[in-house]
Amino acid sequence: MKFKFLLYCLLLILFACKSNKEISGIQIKGTWNILTASGISTDAGEKQAFITFDAGGKMSGNASVNSFFGSYKCTGNKLELSNIGMTRMLGSSMNVERAITAALNAVSTIRINGSTAAMYDSSGKEIMTLKRK
Repeated sequence: MKFKFLLYCLLLILFACKSNKEISGIQIKGTWNILTASGISTDAGEKQAFITFDAGGKMSGNASVNSFFGSYKCTGNKLELSNIGMTRMLGSSMNVERAITAALNAVSTIRINGSTAAMYDSSGKEIMTLKRK
């Protein structure tokens, strides 16, 4: 009986020490070039569009013309972007800018495959493709 109790305590301790990482299996941190957004190639943009995810839950980047910033939370494949703000300058590639902005506001999940990633909306439609910088 004493042995069962000790075994139970040991198992309880082992399970209590289990790590609870917020990002489970997905390494989103770092800088990613935005290749497409909302079906539009970002090649026509004034600058290379990119997004950076830091270790503290903050994200920032450039949407071809304007800079953007905000917060993120990634749990498994689920990606939540919040408190998104952006500078407001005009440029010649505003169609690319609007496509990126629309995709950022609609993102629900992300799938990372090596140095590439794709973001999806809540219906499962691919809305952005990325390549690690």
